Amino acid sequence: MIKRFTTFSFVLLFFTLSVFGQERIMNPVPERVATRVLPTAEITPRAIMDTLTPPSWSLACSDQAVNFTVNGAWGSIGGNNEFGDTEKAQRYSFSDVSPVNITETWVFFATAGVVGDADVRIKVYSANGDGAPDVLLGTSDPVKPSSFVLDDQMAFPTSFSFSTPALVEVTDFFVSVDFSDSYNNATDTLGMFMSSQDCGSGDDSWEKFGTGEWFPISNTDVSWGLDSDFWILPILEFEDPSNTNDVFAAKNGLQIFPARPNPAYERVDLPYELSKGSKVTIEVYAADGRLIERMDKGQLGPGSHVENYTVSNLPAGSYVYGIITEEARIMSRFMVNK
Repeated sequence: MIKRFTTFSFVLLFFTLSVFGQERIMNPVPERVATRVLPTAEITPRAIMDTLTPPSWSLACSDQAVNFTVNGAWGSIGGNNEFGDTEKAQRYSFSDVSPVNITETWVFFATAGVVGDADVRIKVYSANGDGAPDVLLGTSDPVKPSSFVLDDQMAFPTSFSFSTPALVEVTDFFVSVDFSDSYNNATDTLGMFMSSQDCGSGDDSWEKFGTGEWFPISNTDVSWGLDSDFWILPILEFEDPSNTNDVFAAKNGLQIFPARPNPAYERVDLPYELSKGSKVTIEVYAADGRLIERMDKGQLGPGSHVENYTVSNLPAGSYVYGIITEEARIMSRFMVNK
């Protein structure tokens, strides 16, 4: 569902430019709370890929999406606002796999106050020694706020595609939403969903000020004091996807491998490995975000595991599955052919 909002006037442009250098108004408050919905049918399915999720998505507190704003100020913390923040970036650590291409990114937007309908883009950066965004690795195709996927009760992702994939050959990198065009002539006010306060680490969530400097949102005098994750999810494709023994993704003691066969016909194997014992849950979603099945596997020991999942009763199409431990949640996809 795509909605359009036109709620702010061009007067906001002059107000924005006058406060680029001022101190922040603290005590951000939730403006919108919504229920998270996983990929929509608008997202093009791919057979060999992986979707990275923010670290907080392994926690129960991430079931709700929150859009923060500030009392007495226009704009949203998770988007274009009066303080001149031009980019919002989420850091990911992706070990044991190199190189990978970022071909698409999902961003969960809460609001879009459209005035000039300026282009919004995704940028991918390496991380420097201080943990901040560093070298630009790639930029997505633009998407206009009027095309954001919005809903009154649910948090749906908007897809950004990369005509030229961003090649990532480092273990730590950032995926950033660039709102800078909205400050030029558009004065759009855009809100992005985040995890709730104290759900995640604000050290992984950074923003770029109008001065060009980067800061985490959690722990500096000029930041919000939020311990939250931006809901920006990169989708990866692998340089050599033919080897099903390659690790697809690794996070906090959980590794997953490519689903096989992919596409599947009767059954699909979902292999994963645990570095230590953990309770494990496996979820399977349809392409429209509907939960098909949740399987509680109980306490499993360290080592290799394979879920043999029956797909003969499923319609042809793309499906998202998640392997969830007590410390990690990794999601990927498989296809079903008939």
